[in-house]
Amino acid sequence: MSENSPRPNPLLEQRFEQLAQGFLVFCQSDALLPNELQTPPVFFNAPQVKKLLTFTDDHEEFMPALLETLAQIGQMSIYRGSLVGYLIGLFGEKGYDSRQTDAALVDFYQRVVQLNEQYVAAACHRLGVEPRQLAEDDALLKRLDILPPAEAAPGQPQLQQAWCAFSPLSFGMMSRLAASRPARERMRSHNANGRLPSLCRLLSEWHEAVGYIPYMLDLAEDETALVIAPATGRGVEVRLQQIDSNNLFFTLLQFALYHKNLLNALDAGPFTYDPVIEKIALHQPVDEEEYPQQLYQQGCLGYYNWRAMGTAGIFGGRFDEMQAVWGEGCFAEVPRLNGRPVILVGRPQILRSWGQAFVASTHINLQPSVEILRELSQAEVQLCLTEIQSASRRLVD
Repeated sequence: MSENSPRPNPLLEQRFEQLAQGFLVFCQSDALLPNELQTPPVFFNAPQVKKLLTFTDDHEEFMPALLETLAQIGQMSIYRGSLVGYLIGLFGEKGYDSRQTDAALVDFYQRVVQLNEQYVAAACHRLGVEPRQLAEDDALLKRLDILPPAEAAPGQPQLQQAWCAFSPLSFGMMSRLAASRPARERMRSHNANGRLPSLCRLLSEWHEAVGYIPYMLDLAEDETALVIAPATGRGVEVRLQQIDSNNLFFTLLQFALYHKNLLNALDAGPFTYDPVIEKIALHQPVDEEEYPQQLYQQGCLGYYNWRAMGTAGIFGGRFDEMQAVWGEGCFAEVPRLNGRPVILVGRPQILRSWGQAFVASTHINLQPSVEILRELSQAEVQLCLTEIQSASRRLVD
């Protein structure tokens, strides 16, 4: 409790301490209940868990103290700690979170990812194959999926526990990553060797939610970029916040340009404004009857990195399609020019559209936005185009 918070009833404080202590002892034990490993509700219905959650449900003033208790996730058994990770995400959805608990969850998650990598290696050994073969054989993925954990990693209970509770843990982790920039930064610090995204994608073959973790690592947190139409000599400076895919960037940029009446200035093709799609992309409430039967957005612009222009410019010509900014990618992949992202746009050379998975971001807790900060002067646009041609010549040389 904070110093300024009213002190709760001493009897309730004592009761919470008793329940929290019993909960921690239970979660730190490696001795699982019958069928608990295969059935997560067994954990949630255990008296040590259920009584504590019921108590804090009835006495919300103890939620900060509960989060402090959950922050001891690193001392818990792998299986029960994983389910506690799910609870941390669930409580965050209800508005109860703490930086300390999020940090402990990120550290625990990284540990469980490594255990799952070891599990896959052990399972492949049992199947008589190499882990690298998994990417080449769908039948092999299925064989590993149906292999009982006790056979995949015999005598290694930590690996078995990590595997069996990884999906609920990943749901909790994804929720907190989407809601908390400090949690995302801490997760990035665990990715110094760059292996975490590939591990997550591999594990997503068998576990839910984990495949979205790389999107959180590559999220454009808060960046400014230049968007320039060489054919018209016009451009804008934009600010991106919490953008997890280029298609989401395209979606919100087109709406922002529409509202500023700048689509024609940037040589856009036909555009149909749909306020419902805009609300969906911004994670604003949409009535059920408003929701479109088919949710998609069409690009009214072609999007390219600065290398698409070449050394001679493209006035009246075509962009190099090999330098397109692909919607499925992330903004971090866009090449920088003098340390800054530069996007070239113009009338689409190839019509592109994207569906529901990219109209909105990967999690409702994100708050994506694209803001037009200002329109560039003609001198600024010409200077940028000159810098592009100079940089292009250096690439050729």
